[in-house]
Amino acid sequence: MMAAKLGWLVLPAILLGGSANPSERTKTIHVFVALCDNEHQGIVPVPKELGQGDDPGHNLYWGALYGVRTFLGKSKDWTLVATRKNVNDRVLERIVFRHRTTHAYLVADAYRGDKIRDAVSEFLGAAAGNGARMLTLEKEKAPLGIHGGADLVVYVGHNGLMDFQVEAPAPERDARPRSVMVLACTSRPYFQPH
Repeated sequence: MMAAKLGWLVLPAILLGGSANPSERTKTIHVFVALCDNEHQGIVPVPKELGQGDDPGHNLYWGALYGVRTFLGKSKDWTLVATRKNVNDRVLERIVFRHRTTHAYLVADAYRGDKIRDAVSEFLGAAAGNGARMLTLEKEKAPLGIHGGADLVVYVGHNGLMDFQVEAPAPERDARPRSVMVLACTSRPYFQPH
């Protein structure tokens, strides 16, 4: 989990280059989190409470001490601006944070543990620039680019590509480049070819 903790510390620097120029356009980080799941994933089992893939509140990658929601919720650099439960049949919870000093937002989706294949496939599609969408928040000024519309896409969770194959998505013809980060075990040899 230390790698994940360090990853959250470097996200603003990677995306923003340390700039706090108010004239910059809004930038978005979209994080795809496959909830830890002892039953449906090829993982070394974790304690039962941490490994229930349909319980984001206690899950290792979401609600536990260094889980995405908990860790960012305690950060002095990020402010929670929106939470939505049951986004669709795959995503149990979506949280949106605004960076305190820059024009950046972080949108994180908690995928059901048994939907890890969907989380990986949708992450890879977003990394290729596919499925660009806009997320409009009631109290925020501009809509946020998510999926293929994000500036940085991040995958957090078990390396599902160790257990199953997914087809590498072809990038959309006019997709602009974006940064990508994977926080999973042995990720480079599995994710880099995609």
